[in-house]
Amino acid sequence: MILSFFSSQGWQSWGVEHRPVIPESMPFLQREVRATARAYRTEAELFPDMAHDMMLEPGWAAAAERIHTWLETHDPARKSHQSG
Repeated sequence: MILSFFSSQGWQSWGVEHRPVIPESMPFLQREVRATARAYRTEAELFPDMAHDMMLEPGWAAAAERIHTWLETHDPARKSHQSG
């Protein structure tokens, strides 16, 4: 069992009026996140020590690179340009 913990660090930059009401360090199971992903027929990708707004976190470049790579491999327009 792998637990992750909620962190409100940096919440002022999230574009919300008040601090989140989720208790600090509230645990959630990574298997719950993975089950949600399966329900949407995809795979969860977890970035340790990052909150929901990854682009505001230290290490944001790793998340951005992963998104870029995913887009390059899943963009139908890119595939049609490469094959034609």
